Amino acid sequence: GNEASNKVTLASSTKVHSVSLSSPTDTVAGNEDVYIPVEVKDEDGEKIVNVARLNELERDDEIIVDVKGALLDDRKTFVERDGEVFLKLKTKNVTDEDGEDAEVSIEVESSGEESEIEFTVEENAYAERIARVNASKAVYYDRAHGIGLDDLVIEDQYGRVFDDHSDYKVK
Repeated sequence: GNEASNKVTLASSTKVHSVSLSSPTDTVAGNEDVYIPVEVKDEDGEKIVNVARLNELERDDEIIVDVKGALLDDRKTFVERDGEVFLKLKTKNVTDEDGEDAEVSIEVESSGEESEIEFTVEENAYAERIARVNASKAVYYDRAHGIGLDDLVIEDQYGRVFDDHSDYKVK
């Protein structure tokens, strides 16, 4: 038999150094998921986008996420969308038409680097108006053509397409 040997040097695992939160870009309403943009960098200033690793670090208290106000503490996770990292949170039920304040802070335990944002969680969304009817359906006076909720584009009070039809009926 032949023998061979090679010297292999393993790189140390990437260590999180800093985090930066940005305000959500969409309307944040009660009883919904909210996606907060997060930029995470290592000691060399390189972006970290491995959300599995970030979630592991959060579980191990190496990244500490604290939420206050109209946010649920037990429903936080890092997610990737279109190559960017977000902190996904769930908002509480908000019935006040003026909304409720929310605050998120995040800290890297080893470096002490932290970031904090505040925003308002608006009242829970509800179906406010029919924006349009699917053009492939013809509507005639006093005739039933089986138009259902899937044939309607419904918007909430914030002008967003409203997809939660579970409590609504077409008559």
